[in-house]
Amino acid sequence: MPAQLENPVEKLTLDQQKAVAEVELAKFHRNERLHGQARTYTGRRWLSLAFFILGLWVASKSIDVPYYGVAFSLLALVIALTQIHIAGINRRLDALLELLDSDPAASDKRQNP
Repeated sequence: MPAQLENPVEKLTLDQQKAVAEVELAKFHRNERLHGQARTYTGRRWLSLAFFILGLWVASKSIDVPYYGVAFSLLALVIALTQIHIAGINRRLDALLELLDSDPAASDKRQNP
């Protein structure tokens, strides 16, 4: 029969337990905020839309009317491929974060420097 492990937090007073809980909760909220920042970038959509509109404006001012469709298609293709590339990078970062979170050895190293 395995011996029961004693939890050192149980030996603390209620105020000390509350303080430990608040510190752990603050760590949890910080990690959640950092994960949210690492996984999303809302400016990506607005920035690509701004570049697309700027590119359309430049194309409309500098290209003759018969070739405007070709310029529009090429510009749309470049923007679409950029978005696909950015989404792929974000998926890789998400996978890396999940691997780091699931690896107990890495989390021990981060907690005990």
